[in-house]
Amino acid sequence: MTEDFDLSGRVALVVGAGESWLWALAASLLEAGAAVMAVKSGKTDTSSIKEMAKKSEGKLQVTDVATLDYITLSRVVEDGISRFGKIDILVNSLNVRFARPVLEVSDVEWERVMAVNLRGLFDACRAAGKHMIEKGYGKIINVTSCLGERGMANSSVYCAAAGGVLQLTRALALEWAKRGITVNAIELGWLLGQSETPDERITRFLPLRRYGTPDDFTPLVVYLASPASDYITGQAYRVDGGVMSRV
Repeated sequence: MTEDFDLSGRVALVVGAGESWLWALAASLLEAGAAVMAVKSGKTDTSSIKEMAKKSEGKLQVTDVATLDYITLSRVVEDGISRFGKIDILVNSLNVRFARPVLEVSDVEWERVMAVNLRGLFDACRAAGKHMIEKGYGKIINVTSCLGERGMANSSVYCAAAGGVLQLTRALALEWAKRGITVNAIELGWLLGQSETPDERITRFLPLRRYGTPDDFTPLVVYLASPASDYITGQAYRVDGGVMSRV
């Protein structure tokens, strides 16, 4: 059974921005045996992951990019192929948080959230997907928010971007199924950021009465990246402490 979850010989590209848990994703894939390219944009803290890279014996490469556009991400993919020979797994974790009443949202703010949370993910899928199609194999995991399915007041822009990620995941899964590529999503509930403390008002609302941590969802990422999930595509898995089960 453990062989089905072994990622030895696989190469993963992890793209992160905002509150992306990039270090935890990279660590879990490394531990499962994969070589990892971690790419981040924006102010995401990379101190932990860069320290990890020093100890990885060349199996972890960390790259900072100014923007997550198609041209930039295509170059990242080419660099990854040049260094590791291929890319088997793509994990997108693009999570720029944004909350504001809709009548107060500026065009610039709308574009900023969409450019990262949705367009950046779309471009990463295109850039890595082109290589995966040529190779006839690939695993794509899109990490997003459960607010893609459940609305929240003052979060219309964030909800719209997350909803777009879920629909993109489903559509790509159908489009690329015959090309040997699976595409799935993970919907996260309330997770604690690296510098956050729990808000008791939210904790009381969560059925499991606690915030999530990266350890609650990274095993699922490894599963969806592994041969154990070869017959699963187009699915969205909730890691939310039960919050989406509430009326």
